[in-house]
Amino acid sequence: NIQTATEDGLREHADMMARKQPFESFVFASDTENGRKTWISSSGKPRFSAGGRFLGYRGADRSINEQVSTEKRLRRAWEHAESANQAKSNFLAGMSHELRTPLNSIIGFSEIIRDQMLGPVGKPQYAEYASDVVSSGRHLLSLVDDVLDLSKIESSTFELSEDSIELADAFEFVRRGFRRHAEARGISIHLIVADDAAFIRADTRIVRQMVMNLVSNAIKFTDYGGVIKITSERDTNGSVHIKVTDTGAGIPKEHLDRVFEPFVQVRETALLSHEGSGLGLSLVKRFIELHGGTIDLVSRVGEGTSVDLTFPKHRSH
Repeated sequence: NIQTATEDGLREHADMMARKQPFESFVFASDTENGRKTWISSSGKPRFSAGGRFLGYRGADRSINEQVSTEKRLRRAWEHAESANQAKSNFLAGMSHELRTPLNSIIGFSEIIRDQMLGPVGKPQYAEYASDVVSSGRHLLSLVDDVLDLSKIESSTFELSEDSIELADAFEFVRRGFRRHAEARGISIHLIVADDAAFIRADTRIVRQMVMNLVSNAIKFTDYGGVIKITSERDTNGSVHIKVTDTGAGIPKEHLDRVFEPFVQVRETALLSHEGSGLGLSLVKRFIELHGGTIDLVSRVGEGTSVDLTFPKHRSH
């Protein structure tokens, strides 16, 4: 990064020279005869006689016009990219109603046909197709919700709705939501709530969603007969931790640095090849940070994964 001289910088440089101090890579602009600016990088070391008399500076000046021009182009390109990214986030954040409303209509009308609420359909296959539309619509809606939540966070339009949360209720809500899915895969979900970590002050929907995202990942990567634990505990600093631990496949060490990046999915093996937006852990990270907390993930291949959400002390009861 080329730091060009400001007025303060020029004064400081003049003071250094007055004190006979060495300087290196001092950048300043000089006007040429045709009125154009040329950028100079100057370095110098003071010279003294054997008797200690100051003789002047020995050094060199070099033109850095090309470097300055390149840096300006890069800065403009970066600002343009940042502006485009912000515009994208703002656009998606404002699309919540337009995207969710038609999807909810598709799901609602498909449920009416699936359940034959207005009378029997002509062929049983139509009810089956309607059931497929419902499940596909719900899956699509969950992906849309993930993208919209991320966009709201990035555009700074996401607001927390804080309340006192009983963690036993929140954990049970998640277990009920995954009961059939877990049973079909032979996976048991255990809840452990410590007496001194039974409540936190946070956004109920977001806490549920964080735990649901973590449990969803755990189910995907846990073999038949595996175990998932959802626990809460308080540490010696008074912070409350929510942990989701599984006995699944684990994440290779080389991928651990990237699991929190948005739209990244680990697909190295058939075992880890699953559908999804790739936003699960990225959203959890952003959600816990909105609460002033942190996320920590520990994983060993073949042994399982543990994700630890730490809520700051002021959010505990």
